Amino acid sequence: ASLMASFFNGRGKGPLLLDKSPKNNQSILRSGASNYLFNIVKSRNSNRINIVDIFSLIGTDSPADIKSSYDVIGLKKRKKIRRGAKFKDGIRICVSIGATSIKRIWPTSNYAALINLIEGSLKNCEFTIVGTREEAEAASEIKKNLPESVNVIDLTGKTTLPELVYFIKDFDLIIAPDTGTLHIAQIFDVPSVSIFTGNANFYETGPHVEKSAVIYSRIACYPCFEHEPCRVNYACRNDINPADVFNLALMQLKAGTSDYKDNSDGISRLKKAEADIKSGIKKGNFSAAYCRHAGSIHFYPLVRNEMGKEELASEVLKFSWIAVLSGGNTALDIDKILRYTGKYYKINRTALKSLISEASYIRTVFRNGAMSFAGDGDNLTDPAYFEKFKESVKFLGANYGYLKLACDYFADEINSSGVSRAFNDINMLMDNALKILNAI
Repeated sequence: ASLMASFFNGRGKGPLLLDKSPKNNQSILRSGASNYLFNIVKSRNSNRINIVDIFSLIGTDSPADIKSSYDVIGLKKRKKIRRGAKFKDGIRICVSIGATSIKRIWPTSNYAALINLIEGSLKNCEFTIVGTREEAEAASEIKKNLPESVNVIDLTGKTTLPELVYFIKDFDLIIAPDTGTLHIAQIFDVPSVSIFTGNANFYETGPHVEKSAVIYSRIACYPCFEHEPCRVNYACRNDINPADVFNLALMQLKAGTSDYKDNSDGISRLKKAEADIKSGIKKGNFSAAYCRHAGSIHFYPLVRNEMGKEELASEVLKFSWIAVLSGGNTALDIDKILRYTGKYYKINRTALKSLISEASYIRTVFRNGAMSFAGDGDNLTDPAYFEKFKESVKFLGANYGYLKLACDYFADEINSSGVSRAFNDINMLMDNALKILNAI
């Protein structure tokens, strides 16, 4: 926290620590992007802004400037042979098996099956299992289900954090749930396949490196709340099969070697892997997405699908929120938004028409509210009337689920930044959303 505060303060934003939490007396900030960060906890399905961008917006009024390398670390990756040739020392794959929540831990039998699939398809692989001491038993279970011929190194509980940072840079692929090891690997641009289940929302905490792959469950309760017990026996973890993760792994290792030559049936392994996972997505209860940079961090599906009203609203509001939280510093690029939206999604025209109608009505409500209190500034002449207006805003959030995040943000912004700022933000949000929707 001290490092973040120093970093942000050094970039001209001013003091980061502005308020006191009544619960534990810690200093916090509760306006703008920080207010947004607090409220996404209550509206998991509505947020599509990566936490890397949110932190950057808190400190710099702009999304993150993603770099492909971070020279400040002072470590260099081992040199590889040119693309298309074999790596001199084979393919190194990191398998990170730990997570802080049982909801995010993939079964050990799945990891063993995955390693066997990769070993059976690619030659000269070295697998390194990493984790804390608590994962040592799970690592042992994985190894028990592997043939002795598999080259596997078990480092669970055997490395310090600096040691992990030092050797993780040399992997050709990391396979992991949403865990710190995954994000350390991102610093060194290590290709990744990340498994997102339970309370881990890949839009929020997914990998930020371009073309990183995520695989996730499409069960209705995903993503869930961290401290709520699972009522469906962790079904989301069972939606993701080793074969599907294997196919994504092959696709991420496509810079590899002669192992990708045609099979006996004349179909390249890479093309077959892509065809197999796309078929699995269409038949199963999971999906996969890739990280893309379009002015900020985004995730787009491997299989182009039709968006319903809720999903369309979340996708459109993502761009609108970034413009709002940057204080207008990040302008809407309608052409780019349409290009990405058209490429990765099918638009349900009925849902689009309904959403435009609802968004227009909601914008009218907030515009009228802003005019009603325009003469008051931040000193309300009729607080009781304003409280009634806030209750009506809560009603909007309850009836239009995709707007709950915005309504909660509005109520908190009034308390932290005042009435004028709250109305300016919410009206900018709806204006921008309607610009995008009408352009679509």
